Amino acid sequence: MQIKLTIFDLVGTTVYDDGFVKHTLFDTLRDHGVFVGWESIGRVMGLASPQAIERLTELRLGSDKEFEKAKMEEIYQDFLSRMKHFYLSDPQVCEIEGTTELFQHLRESGIKIGVETGLDRQVTDAILNRLGWYDKIDFSVSSDDVKLGRPSPDMIFKAMEMAGISDPLEVMKVGDTIYDIIQGNAAGCGIVVGVTTGSYLREELAVYNCTRILESLTELPAQLNSGKLVLEA
Repeated sequence: MQIKLTIFDLVGTTVYDDGFVKHTLFDTLRDHGVFVGWESIGRVMGLASPQAIERLTELRLGSDKEFEKAKMEEIYQDFLSRMKHFYLSDPQVCEIEGTTELFQHLRESGIKIGVETGLDRQVTDAILNRLGWYDKIDFSVSSDDVKLGRPSPDMIFKAMEMAGISDPLEVMKVGDTIYDIIQGNAAGCGIVVGVTTGSYLREELAVYNCTRILESLTELPAQLNSGKLVLEA
């Protein structure tokens, strides 16, 4: 079975992240009076942002459900506003080395390229605009483009629909978090690749049944060319 579509996560996988999302989430929660440990922040990296914030706040905002829901939405919108500003203006924003070359290599091999993220459409577009990627990928999916974000496979299914692909065995999912791996497996992707350039260590990713774990995206072309990632027919 040949791979026809590769779906990449953005932040931490193809977009350089030196804890930027973690720090922004931590600061946003703190400024709204929600204090959580750094390890707790790390454990939600890769989830869709609404689910991440809900998980971090649900035990800390009291028993008034209506107030709790409104407060979480306020925190979520503030977090997105900060992330959008960061990706539009911060000088540290850049791709992970070799990403553009990888996109070109895959396209020349006849493989379509999709990117997806747990962030919303406005932040996704801010990233793609900043990096000039609109002509380097085929499409993008953000968490608010579907009913359920990660770890649900909905974003992968949406990408497949956009690519005109019905068989998940023809899809390779690449991401840096355990939720990327869970999502790829839930969708039934033929190949699920973890990379250690983001939020999780190799041993943490290895628990979740990856096809392969790479130290860098730059290793992917050699893996594909050697046949190590090609599925048996």
